Amino acid sequence: MELWRYYRILRRRRWLIVITMAICMGLVGFYSVFLTPELWTGRTRVMERRPAEMGVPVYGEQYMVQPNTEMHLADLAYIATSNNVINRSIDALRDLNVTLDPLDLIRTLRVEPVANTQILSIEVTSRDQVEAKAAADVVSAEFQRFYRELVSSAAEQSREFIEKQLKDAQARLAEAREKRRDFKAANELVELNIQEQTMIQRTAQIETDSIGAGIVQSDLGNRLRSINAQMAAEPEMQMSAETTTTNPIYQDLLARKVAAETQLQTMLLTRGPNHPEVKTLKRGLDEVNAQIKAQIPKIVSAETKTQNQVFVSALQARLSLNADAAGTAARRTALLAALETERSKLTKLPEQEMQMAQRELDVTASEETYRLLRAKLDEARIKAHETNSASAIQVIDSAYVYPVDPKTPLKLALALVLSPLLGAALVFLLNYLDNTVKTPAEAEDLLGLPVLTVVPLARSHALARRPDNQPLIATYEMLAATLWRTVAKSASPTVLVASAEADTGRSTTAANLAIALARDGARVILVDADMRRPSQHLMFGVQRNPGLSNVLSGGVALEDALVPTKVEGLLLLTAGPTPDNPVRLLRSQQMGEIVAQAGSLGEFVVFDSPAGVTFADASLLASYVKNVVIVHAAGKAPRGAESEFRNKLDVVGANIVGAVLNRVHPEDSHAYFQYRRFYEDLTVEDSGRAAVPGGVRAIPPGGNGPGESGGNKQ
Repeated sequence: MELWRYYRILRRRRWLIVITMAICMGLVGFYSVFLTPELWTGRTRVMERRPAEMGVPVYGEQYMVQPNTEMHLADLAYIATSNNVINRSIDALRDLNVTLDPLDLIRTLRVEPVANTQILSIEVTSRDQVEAKAAADVVSAEFQRFYRELVSSAAEQSREFIEKQLKDAQARLAEAREKRRDFKAANELVELNIQEQTMIQRTAQIETDSIGAGIVQSDLGNRLRSINAQMAAEPEMQMSAETTTTNPIYQDLLARKVAAETQLQTMLLTRGPNHPEVKTLKRGLDEVNAQIKAQIPKIVSAETKTQNQVFVSALQARLSLNADAAGTAARRTALLAALETERSKLTKLPEQEMQMAQRELDVTASEETYRLLRAKLDEARIKAHETNSASAIQVIDSAYVYPVDPKTPLKLALALVLSPLLGAALVFLLNYLDNTVKTPAEAEDLLGLPVLTVVPLARSHALARRPDNQPLIATYEMLAATLWRTVAKSASPTVLVASAEADTGRSTTAANLAIALARDGARVILVDADMRRPSQHLMFGVQRNPGLSNVLSGGVALEDALVPTKVEGLLLLTAGPTPDNPVRLLRSQQMGEIVAQAGSLGEFVVFDSPAGVTFADASLLASYVKNVVIVHAAGKAPRGAESEFRNKLDVVGANIVGAVLNRVHPEDSHAYFQYRRFYEDLTVEDSGRAAVPGGVRAIPPGGNGPGESGGNKQ
């Protein structure tokens, strides 16, 4: 049931959905063709040439952590879009006299991996071709330079450390040689045998290896301290997105400030600045300003964090260095133990030979250490030169420019899909805001009366013009059947068709009811008692004079004023000339006599009347006619006129038979829906008949009946 109700809501205002779709499609098309600026994208592609090792391994092999390819490319993309690269790129563009807005560069810069490769694509979008190409090239160059600095830092650290250690080794070598020379000068030259020389050479080699291991351990310690400092400066998680909301306290303070300033300016128009009330107001304003300064305008209501890729890279480097440091420490411990063993052997030599051997050992160990550090320094310098001359980031192709596709077909397709949803939302919003009466249930709740029949909205409502309108005939046959039962129980055959407001189709309803009763074989008199804006003579194509006003003034007898119509069994009493005061005629004694006389002449007497809340005519007629049918038009918002008119009828003791809901949308009329679904073929079968059953003649569509406006007048 709910889905069916929603469908009826959408169907009732389907035109709004169509209009919304047309407007959205038109706006999207116009914007895409005429208002979308021509944009250009500069694109260049780079890739990383990863060296076999980073830095200079002073001793042994380095432990390398092989990162995941996708994660590694994400790290490179993060570096390319980092603040360092962007700031350097902005400065370089200024030097090239390229006036690209820094915010535009940040907003349009895109660094993304190329699918299934280890290549990065760098794109910058701008309204100018030259700017787009220059920006892409500059970002690529600054990314190369910054990455080179990051990669070469390890080699530079190794070179600086080795240079320092080389100076210390050179000093130790000079000192060892001097001590050996002094010992030889103070003593007779002691020549060591081959076995002793071999022992010294072996001990010196072990000592050299232990010194080298110590150098490596110190170098790794320095690099670990540098990485730890970097990790301490970088957060483990970084903010990727946050949602902020307005601080309600801050907004309330701003409102209080505006109100206080307005009150102060108003007060200063009539009072001086030293007035006590002015001073009090100023103190309050100062307090509000102080509270505003203590508040923050925005509150972070939600935030999303992701891992800091710089922190992750540093963590991977620390793992590698820790592994190297652990291996080097174990090797140095073993070498020191071996060195201690070899030195203990030297102590077993004679005193003079032991001292000479010790000095020879110091000189030999210092020379080996010096040669090792000298070779490593040359290697470090070569590695640093290679790193500075050849970046690990290589440009595959220089930036090229291509126009940005405005994607007009895609936008139109999205508008085609989303605009009906927008139209449906507008329809449901209007339905929610719409408080008009649309269905019989709503009319019964409003009027407090049973709805006798529902008249669907159509192009023609007058049976006088369209006697072949089968749905309309069926609707009024239902009303006529109800009145047959009501009149049989009532002492009066008269029926007043009335309405609270104008423009409800009241006169058309009265005429159609009279025709429906005549179709059933009754003798019917239709009285046009609306002497203010009469319309029945127009609908039936007869002369207006003489009419009801002539009969009430005594100038014409009722029998002489009745006019036969083209509908068999239906007589019409027109309104006649418009009197100066219709109320005076309607409340006269003659009006009661005319009602009684008309009731004796016909089986049904149907009275038309003007709007009930605007004029007193309907209330006066109800006091004579007694049986009242109230007409209400669907689509009208209730304004209280209905209950006011109902109270007037209750005062005169009218018998309100029920209500007719007129101009109901077909989707809200169950009777019309059922007729159209199951019985519409009856209209086709009977369309060729010249007369309706029962011998009642009807005015042909081309007759002299009035226009549709006359059938729906006030």
